[in-house]
Amino acid sequence: MCVLRGHLDESITIMIKRITFGVGLIFALALIYILNTIPPARAGAAGVLGVYVLLYGTLVAAMTFAVHYGALLVGYMIGADTSRPAHQPSFKKAYYYASVVALGPIVCISLKSVGKLDALGIVLTLVLLIVGCIYVSRQTA
Repeated sequence: MCVLRGHLDESITIMIKRITFGVGLIFALALIYILNTIPPARAGAAGVLGVYVLLYGTLVAAMTFAVHYGALLVGYMIGADTSRPAHQPSFKKAYYYASVVALGPIVCISLKSVGKLDALGIVLTLVLLIVGCIYVSRQTA
């Protein structure tokens, strides 16, 4: 039964990776299309919100893979046995971290759009990201 369970978990993880990649790619293509076809003056509030949502979705997908495979690469470089499941970073945990870290550029762009991006805004954004990452690490430990 345990062998079947391990195979099922691996299949689900592969499926989630494919879905994350596909959704991220669709969001990126939609974002590129919107940015190239709709002028900002005509987009309105809904268009700006759509751009932020698409940008956030694209960043979450890209950062999920970057965090997951970056952790694997670092583990490989320091000599950890990444073939053992205990030393493999969880894709779910990478997604949680990426969803927090992807807020950073969105907050900075939002602050820049209202003319409030200064040193204090950047420091507060970094504090928000650090607190979010600490929260994720405590909840997923």
